[in-house]
Amino acid sequence: MSSSNHGPEAEPAENLVTRLAARLGSHALWDSLLIFMPPVFAALFIAISFFRAAWISPPVFWLIATCLAALGLLSVILRYRPWIPSVPAVAELIDRQAESQDRFLTLATLGSSAQSANFVARLRQETSGFGQRIQFGRDFPYKLKQSFYRSLAVSTVAAILFSLLIPVAESFIGAVGVQH
Repeated sequence: MSSSNHGPEAEPAENLVTRLAARLGSHALWDSLLIFMPPVFAALFIAISFFRAAWISPPVFWLIATCLAALGLLSVILRYRPWIPSVPAVAELIDRQAESQDRFLTLATLGSSAQSANFVARLRQETSGFGQRIQFGRDFPYKLKQSFYRSLAVSTVAAILFSLLIPVAESFIGAVGVQH
């Protein structure tokens, strides 16, 4: 059987593993961003409400906004880094999806150890064939996580409660100030 009967040229296994690792790392980054963005925006909304009510000065508002941005960025980084998949873990995912009996894992973990050139060449050829079974969009799509929905819901409720309570607090503060 000639290689023209196999369709498009097979991608080298190492490239497939590297591309999937990058894709899954991107998924982890999106997960982290989507968890921490709603609370940061809700807190920023509350800070804006305090500023508009003249309860905080412009320098204090900018300090709060800067701290919120830094805290949000730090939170994303701290959550994201442990979720970056390792090359062997990605190779195992591909093996499971392509039903390639640990060929990708073997190739990914060979490293620079002294291996027979024929063995490595045969392993690369086999993994390339199995790699054609993988479609990133179908096999590894990005899905919004429950943690995002919870974060969004709690942040939205907090922002709405604060927006409803600010006028009540203003009337209470105004009434206390008038009595003195």
